[in-house]
Amino acid sequence: MNNSKYSNSKYDELVTKGSLEVDFKKQYDYYLKAEKLLVGTAEDQDAAFVPLYYSCKAYVQKKYVKDLFRHPYGPEYTLKWVYIKNKNYTSFGY
Repeated sequence: MNNSKYSNSKYDELVTKGSLEVDFKKQYDYYLKAEKLLVGTAEDQDAAFVPLYYSCKAYVQKKYVKDLFRHPYGPEYTLKWVYIKNKNYTSFGY
């Protein structure tokens, strides 16, 4: 999605190279250079995108809750594989 109609041939080249690269380290480097160009921290900066807000969430999880998977994006978490292990049910009448 490019609502701002941003266009830069060097950015496009870096993103294309990153999408075709199979070596994770090289792919990361391509995307990092592209991001720096986009947000204005590269030498030939554009600052076409200014991040104004970063989402952050803190989680607290009991030791006996196992395999709760938190997603980096999309749904918040998956309960499909969650299970309780060795919980003491004597407190609070549970």
